[in-house]
Amino acid sequence: MSQDFSKLSIRAATWLGSQCLKQYCLENNIVDERISQVCKYLEALATETDVPAWDEQGNALEITGLGDPMPPEYTSNKELEEIISCVREISACQIYGAWKSEYTAKFLGRALYLAGLKPTNQTFELLIIHKPLEHGWGDPVSEVTLGLWQAKASSWGQSP
Repeated sequence: MSQDFSKLSIRAATWLGSQCLKQYCLENNIVDERISQVCKYLEALATETDVPAWDEQGNALEITGLGDPMPPEYTSNKELEEIISCVREISACQIYGAWKSEYTAKFLGRALYLAGLKPTNQTFELLIIHKPLEHGWGDPVSEVTLGLWQAKASSWGQSP
């Protein structure tokens, strides 16, 4: 199966983007509660029923990934800033406009590259279970599907 990330829903792509950020931090020995909060926020989109309200919650984060200045200790780490921006833009660039699946693929592809992740076909098949529907977001992800994603992510190690 070809891994065409433009076929992923915004929710699935954002969830995978969060996994990219986690992997990047793991590989670079970055442990920071503010970044953990970004990941939790991004992952919450999967099951969120009110996407605009979810988007508003992101404004309260200390690290938003939306062009705000990074905390001083990270200003020299342009790669970290870029991966945070990419994973946030997967959803942010499409929240109030028409779905452009190529944006999903572009931002997710860059995040995967920066994190050094190459998802297996099995991972892709689990993510594509969630259908984007005509607007790209799809319905909230079921607990069963989310559980499959989480189980796969916990088994990744070096090969997602």
